[in-house]
Amino acid sequence: MQQIPPPHSVELEESVLFSCLVDPTAVQGVRGILAGPRDFYVQRNAWAWEAIVAVADAGSAVDYVLVRNELERRGQLAEAGGAAYLSGLLAGQGNPLNSLDYARQVADLAERRRTIEAASALAKVAYNSDGSFAADKARIISGLSDDVVQRSRTVTAFEAASSLYDTVAYNRANPLEFGAVRFPSTDIADLDRLLGGVCPGLYAVGAVTHTGKTAFCLGVAAAFAARGQRVLFFSPEMPADVLLERLICARARVDSEWIDSGRWRSEDDYRRFLDVQGAVADWPLLISNARDMREIEATIYRQAPALVIADGIEHIVGALREKTHEARGEAGKWALGVSTDLNIPFFMPMQVSLKAAQKRTDNVPEEADLYASAEVSMVADVVLILHREDRWNVNPATKTHAMDVFLWKHRTKKRRVPGRTKIRFGIYGEIGDLDQSGGTPPPPEF
Repeated sequence: MQQIPPPHSVELEESVLFSCLVDPTAVQGVRGILAGPRDFYVQRNAWAWEAIVAVADAGSAVDYVLVRNELERRGQLAEAGGAAYLSGLLAGQGNPLNSLDYARQVADLAERRRTIEAASALAKVAYNSDGSFAADKARIISGLSDDVVQRSRTVTAFEAASSLYDTVAYNRANPLEFGAVRFPSTDIADLDRLLGGVCPGLYAVGAVTHTGKTAFCLGVAAAFAARGQRVLFFSPEMPADVLLERLICARARVDSEWIDSGRWRSEDDYRRFLDVQGAVADWPLLISNARDMREIEATIYRQAPALVIADGIEHIVGALREKTHEARGEAGKWALGVSTDLNIPFFMPMQVSLKAAQKRTDNVPEEADLYASAEVSMVADVVLILHREDRWNVNPATKTHAMDVFLWKHRTKKRRVPGRTKIRFGIYGEIGDLDQSGGTPPPPEF
């Protein structure tokens, strides 16, 4: 009887290696998925993966020459098939954008092989009558469990205490000036005091429609990008030029109507707009209209940003369920995983129930009004609720163009207070800063 080979795919393994050779930034994402060289069924592919990881760990950009030299140094190049083997990998088919999908399928096949091996081993010890079945069974099952949790890290209380001591000692030796923060600043003093800066984690930003979620997130993105930190802004709904126009108009205190009509209030306003536009053009700000979760995830790992904002999460498709509430909850778990893996802040603007806010006399939404609030609140590190009185006030004479930010949850207890903590500020600056350009400037665009 012909023996059936264990589950594997040479093509998928070579596609993973191909992706890493042609796109070195793919290595980081793939490493977060694969357990190591043992996930490769073909031995020479396992050697190639070890060489790629070694080159990356040395701080070098992965390429054909460095990987070939590393294989040769290890004495594995000739047995793997020589330079022709690596050349064959480079000539392979595949798309580096799909590197994470390739890696997931390779990891899945590897897990299937290990499960088959464990099942076979269990069958053998089950027939064993020497009295060691219970111990052998526990050992085999424990091995399978280790495969599941191998990417997590367990630390002792001593290690955690040592890390905490180092942090406390460093902060004591380097005290903050008043108003400064340890984590990246939002460039809005009150918001920094509320959050302590933008630390890594998942930020759920909720508000009713037309309140200014996108404007708020653009302000945070601008603070990062202006300091030279790479920002990825995903917007399936709004074109990149429209987003950029809103950002520039807000920072330059320019009314977008002046752009559309061509009638500017003054020459100084026009020049200020051009100055801000020129500065923003050089920022490491990347805007994408991708709406497929796999494509978005691949882009994030490839670009290695300091901040990710995924606006319009309701429109992201891929590994989501059909029901909208379930999709939001699942998207939140996915975003948290990306944030945790890369140790970066991930902002996820979300809709709040308009009907729930309308029932309150002050129209201020609460955390429970978030769609899929239970799922999102459970996984989010920070929950912010935005409110703007102008959203409900139809009298233009009394509009303040200021926004209230309510902090409902923060994962560090020093930032968490009973109920909610509120601050008020003018978008992209303090309320007192709104008239810095002289006269009464136009309101920021929402």
